[in-house]
Amino acid sequence: MPATSVSADPEPTAARSRHRLAALAILVLPCLGAATAAPAGEIPRFVEESTAAGIDHRFEGDKTYMVGGGVAAFDCDGDDRPDLHLSGGAAPAALYQNRSSSGAALRFEDAGARWGFDGGDEWTTAFSAVWEAGNAWPTLVFGNYIDRARYRANTFACHDHYLYRPKKGGGYGGRQSLTPGYCALSILFSDWNRRGAADLRVSNDKDYFDKGSEQLWRFQPGQEPRAYGPEHGLEAMRINGMGIAGHDVTGNGFPEYFLTNMGANPLLGLLGTGSKPQYRDIAERLGVATPRPPGPAASRPSTAWHAEFQDVDNDGRIDLWVVKGNVADLPRFALKDPNALLRQGVDGRFSDIASEAGVASDRRGRGGALIDLNGDGLLDMVVVNRWDNTEVWRNVGGGSAEAPQPLGNWLSVRLRSAGGNVHGIGAWIEVSTGERVQRREVTIGGGHAGGQLGWNHFGIGAHDAAEVRVLWPGGKTEPWRRHAANGVIVVGGD
Repeated sequence: MPATSVSADPEPTAARSRHRLAALAILVLPCLGAATAAPAGEIPRFVEESTAAGIDHRFEGDKTYMVGGGVAAFDCDGDDRPDLHLSGGAAPAALYQNRSSSGAALRFEDAGARWGFDGGDEWTTAFSAVWEAGNAWPTLVFGNYIDRARYRANTFACHDHYLYRPKKGGGYGGRQSLTPGYCALSILFSDWNRRGAADLRVSNDKDYFDKGSEQLWRFQPGQEPRAYGPEHGLEAMRINGMGIAGHDVTGNGFPEYFLTNMGANPLLGLLGTGSKPQYRDIAERLGVATPRPPGPAASRPSTAWHAEFQDVDNDGRIDLWVVKGNVADLPRFALKDPNALLRQGVDGRFSDIASEAGVASDRRGRGGALIDLNGDGLLDMVVVNRWDNTEVWRNVGGGSAEAPQPLGNWLSVRLRSAGGNVHGIGAWIEVSTGERVQRREVTIGGGHAGGQLGWNHFGIGAHDAAEVRVLWPGGKTEPWRRHAANGVIVVGGD
């Protein structure tokens, strides 16, 4: 992988830890470059290497920790490799540093007081951020679940969510409530109708509220957020909302939203041209609803948590990965509920290849990440499990652990922008191979209790090059530029 320098955020977030991801030093492979690809249509293979990678981490705890257990993948030390922060619940969280040689301890500063930031003491389960127009600092929203005091008394009430908007000159002037809150497990700032500004989608757990539904909040600079409702075209939807994955799956220019659930998972496709937030569920039509696990356990519904759209076989068509697992031992739901890896075919429909790919784990999965851990252009998998060890699978493509083989060509796009929004959150990246254009919105949030920052992966199949452009927040558009396949490119903006 070509070396690139990375601009660090101006202030590190609160944490202090020291770990090494020892096995990933062993797994680091030279860039596969233009190596001969495996035959088109071959299923990618994954090798489980958690123990070899030095991963010894579980998401622990009683019913207070039935949700959560996420993965944050980001380059915390500027060496162009993704490091992993794993939540622990009742157990300690862990920061695993992805290094190929011994390194110094990390140093972080708790800057909350200096920034005017109070994280509160709620049962926080979701987070998303966006840079609103004119601000050098991000707007932050923390989604909260059940009021813990009432939960301990076996009565249920949902917390409001909390919004932090920056002051002029930086820092925050306190927090304000987004009310009502309906026990959110995932939130995502996303420009759903491509108007040039992101709104906030909130996915809620219907088991803990009486009146409410999935939510969409309209954000405009200088104005108070307002919730869309039926009068604005948003129909009520009540699900056990746990995770959000957004992507332009159909190629119509607008993102669709996959919402994880207990039972069938909806995929919301926008109707019309975006004047109203009107959606229809296209999950069954595309084969991604996956309401029940395969095999003998199919008599009971699935429980899905984290979801992510990525191209795991680099064929230029987006795939969908869904982490599943029973809440604990709920008998109404499948006790053995393997993760699903849904590969998109040439007809646009998806089929589950998790078993053939070797990733159909039936542990109690929670959060996850699909990210290239070793720089070979193949996306690897990380899953945090409740009461069981975190799993890491290395993607070996069409080959084996000893001899990985690419299934298609790829590009990894990193954005570098001046000012506070150094990673270009809110930008759209477009990659064209002539026959089609792939579009990816750069966001922070969604999934389940985790997220990724820094790398934007695109498979381009048999093409040895692709054209790339970036549509930056604020309206500036980079010109199309041609880039050779199988490497990292850095696109900088003003």
